[in-house]
Amino acid sequence: MLGDARAVVLDVLGDEQTLHGPERVPGPGALLDEAACGANGIGTALADGQYVELVGPEHFIEGFHPFTCQGMPLRDGTDAFAGVLSVSVRRPEVGLRLREIMLCAGHAIEMELLAVRLEGDLRRVLTQGPAPEAIERLLGDVLEAQATVRVRLELAAEQLSRSRLTHARELLALASRVLERFRRHAALWRGLALDDEPAAPRRLELDVMVRELLEMLEVEASVRRVELVLRDIEPIEVEADPRALSRGLFRCLLGAIQAAPGGAIHVKLFRTPGTCAELQVVLAPGAGTTREKPTPLRFVVGNAKC
Repeated sequence: MLGDARAVVLDVLGDEQTLHGPERVPGPGALLDEAACGANGIGTALADGQYVELVGPEHFIEGFHPFTCQGMPLRDGTDAFAGVLSVSVRRPEVGLRLREIMLCAGHAIEMELLAVRLEGDLRRVLTQGPAPEAIERLLGDVLEAQATVRVRLELAAEQLSRSRLTHARELLALASRVLERFRRHAALWRGLALDDEPAAPRRLELDVMVRELLEMLEVEASVRRVELVLRDIEPIEVEADPRALSRGLFRCLLGAIQAAPGGAIHVKLFRTPGTCAELQVVLAPGAGTTREKPTPLRFVVGNAKC
């Protein structure tokens, strides 16, 4: 069953008995909001904001008692609910296997929704003028990660269909980790690429942002044959506008990579006296690129928290 963000059933697929028999699941147009119908696979998944499983009498409506229902909310590219996916079966013992299949399907749908939004964002950027090459390359890297997740989800689904549950779980766990990285990188890319209004300052993990930006710049560094060396990255929290901060850090790191072709950059993040934090990037350009020792690049961030 597929429902929208209001818990209205959009489409149902299944066997004849389940769809049209005396004990059947609701059809398209049915409202299954938890406030109206009590606990059920669609409404409760949206209300809880996470995967749920309801077995027989755990459903509020007696007509649903013959079924074990699982539901998973689907989020769009803005992290808002786009809909919900639900599976109903008469044999509760198959629930564990169905959960893994549902996670595969749900992750794949969410990833496609986010990819569509990212591609729309790129079109917006291009209408404002030529996009910086590094920004376009970053989007390519993000979407390549999406393709990697899709392949792993397809492999996991195939293994599940062959009852190879252990291998499928390993693939699904790996795909979930890559998908989470994809989501983080996608959010960072949007903040870098789109000229949106400033965001309200909030508490941010500065060290995590630096590491993720460096991950996103790995291809750029590879193209310029620059080695990225992380040294003494202290865990630091700051209060800042996430978009402005990510753009400033990105410009600093990208500038360092562009200034050290064939060499290396050494990245250090540390707390300074007072309430500031400093990102320091020491350049080590390749042989024959410069005669003078480059000045280290510094990016200072205020409002550092303990």
